[in-house]
Amino acid sequence: MDAACFTIPSLSTVHRPLYEMGRAAASTVVAAAEGRPIERHIEIPTRLVVRESCGGATTPAGLVGWRGDAAAHDTDGHD
Repeated sequence: MDAACFTIPSLSTVHRPLYEMGRAAASTVVAAAEGRPIERHIEIPTRLVVRESCGGATTPAGLVGWRGDAAAHDTDGHD
């Protein structure tokens, strides 16, 4: 979990899917090493995590996209 949710006000962040980014990078390196064509542009979706720093909401329950349960957080430990 990102430390941004522990600040006052909690900070909005952009989730970066680190596992997917690493996987794409590794696939690109392997393809280049094997002489296969490589993609020059790879898009990996990110996700805006809106918290109190955007204003409006004052409690986690009122935040857009906020889920207080453990399942809301990624297993790689980053939001």
